[in-house]
Amino acid sequence: MRIKKTRYYIPYQTVINGQNIYLKIELDFFQTPKSNKIKARRQIIMAEVEFTSKEQSDWFTSDKWPNWFKEDITDKDGSSSKSIAKRFGKNDKKK
Repeated sequence: MRIKKTRYYIPYQTVINGQNIYLKIELDFFQTPKSNKIKARRQIIMAEVEFTSKEQSDWFTSDKWPNWFKEDITDKDGSSSKSIAKRFGKNDKKK
């Protein structure tokens, strides 16, 4: 089963220490194709924020996230795009 990945770039402006900061959010949609075996598509949505400094990264805590962010998966095993596509794309075969 082939996984489709669609990426959107979202500009995000915020203020850090009185200074306007422009960040880029990469929003990835991973989706399985619909098939006879699987009646519904499965989808994972993941956002990644690009920082230009450690100060920006340290400042961007959960209370400063956009309200549509759910959880931080930075340090979780298997949270890379490649890992998600591999795990998400496994065929649902009967054993």
